[in-house]
Amino acid sequence: VPWGAVRLPAVAVAVFEIALATLFVALAPHLVSLRVFGPFVTLFASFTWLSWSFQILLVGASWVRERVGEMEAQG
Repeated sequence: VPWGAVRLPAVAVAVFEIALATLFVALAPHLVSLRVFGPFVTLFASFTWLSWSFQILLVGASWVRERVGEMEAQG
């Protein structure tokens, strides 16, 4: 895979991952403070964060594949 096809998707995925991690870090203390359901909500939020992170990575990978196909079509 040429670096030209990877640069833009890699930067976009990194920005989204950092934003998602920052959001999770900001929200996690508020979820834990709930008395009864805090641990369960935090666990659910962790699984949601993990799922979204992998989905962002997969979207970035498919974007790279599309860019490689465009580069091959151009010459």
